Amino acid sequence: MPRKSNAVDPLSPGGRLQGLRKRLGLSLNEAAALYSVTRNLGGDAGHLSRIEQGKVIPSRETLDVLLLMYEATPFEQWEIRMMYEYDESTRLPNEYEIQWAVEKFRKGLVKETMSMPIYLMDYGQRILDWNRIVPRLIGLRPNDPHLEIFRGSTTFDLAFNPILGVTFLIDNPEEFLSQFLQMVWCEFQPYINQDWCKDLDCKVKDLISNHPNKKLHTLWDAAKKYLCTDVGVREIGPIRLAKKEGDGYLQFITSAPDMVLDRRFRIARYIPVDAETLLQCQIWARE
Repeated sequence: MPRKSNAVDPLSPGGRLQGLRKRLGLSLNEAAALYSVTRNLGGDAGHLSRIEQGKVIPSRETLDVLLLMYEATPFEQWEIRMMYEYDESTRLPNEYEIQWAVEKFRKGLVKETMSMPIYLMDYGQRILDWNRIVPRLIGLRPNDPHLEIFRGSTTFDLAFNPILGVTFLIDNPEEFLSQFLQMVWCEFQPYINQDWCKDLDCKVKDLISNHPNKKLHTLWDAAKKYLCTDVGVREIGPIRLAKKEGDGYLQFITSAPDMVLDRRFRIARYIPVDAETLLQCQIWARE
């Protein structure tokens, strides 16, 4: 009588975990020992084997430990969590995933030929990285150490926090920021019950209510009354920014499509809308 095969389907979620384990050259016993160190609990090679064979569905916590332990890439983590039907779409990216996105963003900039300000953010509106043109908009050089205060700040901080100073560069705040808040409010609809979104909502209220321009104080409440439709394009504007060097303004349309590999990240582009703005961006790109 033929023996029953214990072969694991490599395309199953358990098979994907087995493939990650073998990629590191770990036996089940070695993986169990590493798991026990990571969790500070006794490891069980039999339990890990049953997960790989699909006989046991790991808890979300166990799965997260295994993915970290097996050095899965953020995209692999996303795929495997989705295979186990653990929804990733409402969770903010963690530090490891942010690092991955920044690396992808910087590799893309090497191929980027357009002369325009470009930055990376997540759907929590956190600014994560930028190209060399972005700092010039606020009068800084690309290697200025003061830029680090902006990393991790939100687009709301840029728009409304007087300490950062960017808000005072916007020459058409009522027009542009009204569009901006309407777009963000619509984007927030799937996440409004998430703790991170509730916290961000409170932060926006505080920032706007304390802004020195009282005409802006009602914009967030007004945005919440906006009838949301398709916001997939995420293109708004124009935004007029006062030049930090010389007189006049720079004018852009902003666009922020999702990253293909992880839709929790977005690449924002400030697209010049007039010849003067385009020329200035080209000069900065060549510096």
